Parts: sequence; C-alpha cells; structure tokens
Amino acid sequence: MFDVSVVIPAYNGASTLHNAVRSALDQTLPPGQVIVVDDGSTDHTPDVARSFGSSVLCLRQARAGASAARNAGIRAARHTWVALLDADDRWHPGKLEAQAAAVRTRPDAQWVFCDAYIVDEAGNFICEWSFPREIETAQQLLENAFLYNPVAGSASGVVIRRDCLLETGLFDTELAAVEDLDMWMRVASRYPFAHAPGAFVDITRSRGSVSTHVELMRTCLKRIRWKNRRLLGPGIRAWRMWNTAYAGVLCDTGKTALRHRLARHGATDLLESAVRSPLRRGPRSLGILAEWLIGRWPGSHGQRIGVSGSRILRTASPQG
Repeated sequence: MFDVSVVIPAYNGASTLHNAVRSALDQTLPPGQVIVVDDGSTDHTPDVARSFGSSVLCLRQARAGASAARNAGIRAARHTWVALLDADDRWHPGKLEAQAAAVRTRPDAQWVFCDAYIVDEAGNFICEWSFPREIETAQQLLENAFLYNPVAGSASGVVIRRDCLLETGLFDTELAAVEDLDMWMRVASRYPFAHAPGAFVDITRSRGSVSTHVELMRTCLKRIRWKNRRLLGPGIRAWRMWNTAYAGVLCDTGKTALRHRLARHGATDLLESAVRSPLRRGPRSLGILAEWLIGRWPGSHGQRIGVSGSRILRTASPQG
C-alpha cells in the first residue's frame, strides 16, 4: 500500500506555498496527509498554510533551518511513506501515481524518485534534470553521489519509507546546504531504490536560493564528502574512488569560486585537486588556474581590465 504523508518545510514562503500545497492535494493518487512546517517565518506563511483548513496539518517552530523543519514533519507523519516537497517547488498531478507504479515493479525499493524540470521564478523552463539510466544499483548511486547529485528532483522528487529516514538518522541539522545530497548518500548505502521515468516536478531556481551562496555551498559540498567517506567501504579501491571524486568536487568548487572572484578559495581548491589526483583531475584543475592567472577565465583579474573569458563551461547537474 502506497500511503503517503507529504512534508513541506517553509520559511517566508507565502508567495509560493499555496501552489506547492495545491500541487500535493491535486495528485491523481491523493496523499493521506499533508504537513506544512513553518520554520519561524516572518511573513504570511502560516496564514497560507491555514487557508487549506483541515486538509493540511500546520506545525510551527522557531527558526532552525530546512533540515530541522523536515525532521519535525517526518516525526509528525503518520503514514508508511514520506514525500518531501519544498515550498517553492510544484508537483505535476501524476507524480505520486507514477512513483507508486515504480515501487510495484520494484517491490524491494525503500525509496523512489522521478525526473524534474528546472524552472525560473516565473515558471519558465530552464532545463530538465534526469536520472542517469546507467545507474542500476544503490551502490552505483552511492558512488556517483560523491561526484554530483544523481537524484533528479532531489528533495522534492523523493518518496521514502518513514522508517528508513528514522533508521538513517534524519536530515543533518548542522548542514545549511546540500543536506539532501548528504541524506541520499546515507540512504543509498542501506536501501535499494526505484526510479519513476518522467519529469513530474518543477524545481524553482531563484536568485536567493541556497545554491547561489558560493562560499556556503563550497563548505557544505566538501563537508558531506568527508563525513560520508567511510560509506564507500574499506580498502584501497574505495579510498582511490573517494580521493578521485573529492578531487573532482574541488575542481568544481575551485572554478566556481574563481568565477565569483573568490581568488584564495578558488586557487586553494584547484591546487588541492591537482595534488590529490595529478593524472585524472590535475591537468583540468591546473589548466583552469592557469587561464585565470593570465586573465582568460570569467571573473579573473584580467577580465576587469578588458580581457574577456575564453570559454563558457556547461553547468553540471545540481548538487543539492
């Protein structure tokens, strides 16, 4: 039985919360419960949540962050499955039905996710975020999660058994960003998954989203790789895999830091990437650093005196 509690954390989300809740209530396979956890909002978020009457359980807490708000909703959930939804995202009507069908074809699955569309604040399409079809096992998903976030839709795309979340330890309240990717690493180390093909979520990318806070993202992306490194297992193969993956993350954080004129952070990460993986990551990392030094990299000192960047790099799948 696919009985679902929907958990929606919200902080100052009055302008978007109504659409998020409505998208949950309008599912072709209706959820058994919708919970909105107001994380100390100073706007009209509580009023929006209460406007749905008895259809929505409204919880309120002092400002503690998205992880703490999700955890409060998970603890209050009374159904077997928990579906996560951010207050600025929206589901398409058939999302839960598609995920229930995916679980029926994979009875051992303890969590299920779908693909997603990335949209701007006006709802305009930016790109599609799809799950890599070559990933077939939880171990493969875990290994790839050390490189990027393969769970398309991330929090708003996932439905997971409540007892799995409790056994895994809930969301890390000390992480101010990428707490969802941290969770998927831990869950993938324990439980098999199912994937529902098709994009059933609109993920909103806004200028004020956490993913635009470069220094915060840099710190958290590195931290979750360190804290979860033992999940890959013992032995030299696991260490080499982690080290190469971590060098790749350092290359990404380094080039992003340089784009935003955070020279010390960028140079430090790129140099460490090259030292950790001189053959696989080194040429790329040192090449980026060299282009920045001679003024050919976006955000470099040379660009400010009229030297334009020589390339535009394709943005990778969202990290969290």
